[in-house]
Amino acid sequence: MTISLAYIYASDKALAIFVADKEWISNISMFKGTVFVLVTTCFLVYLIKRALDKEVGKEKEKQRFLNANVGAMNHIMAKFVNKIEIFHTYAAQRDDFDKVVLRLFEDLIKETKLDINRISDIDNLTDSAIYEIIHTKKVVQPNQSVKSSP
Repeated sequence: MTISLAYIYASDKALAIFVADKEWISNISMFKGTVFVLVTTCFLVYLIKRALDKEVGKEKEKQRFLNANVGAMNHIMAKFVNKIEIFHTYAAQRDDFDKVVLRLFEDLIKETKLDINRISDIDNLTDSAIYEIIHTKKVVQPNQSVKSSP
């Protein structure tokens, strides 16, 4: 603002010193004001664009970080499910393993695979979907199947 005021004051003084005709002073002042407004507008547009570009860059970096974390989480969950499937296959081959527990493992494996698929689709992953995946608890009761509760 100080630079703007100094420019206006100094240029008006210089104009008064070098130009005697009041009509010319008026025309030159009008031109000078128009140029000043255009230059100031261009400078402000540049500053705003630069600030927005920084924000967009930050958002892209956040998205890359989120994608990397979701990818890592997806990998860890898939590895866990693979180990549970190996355990389930081993337990299913044994005659002394409780069939209810095997069914619970099957349900756990199916649901975890569904969660992995839902998390993998990161572009369509909404806050409510994340909340549902994280906060759905399993209620296991003896001799009953697994059911979800909020």
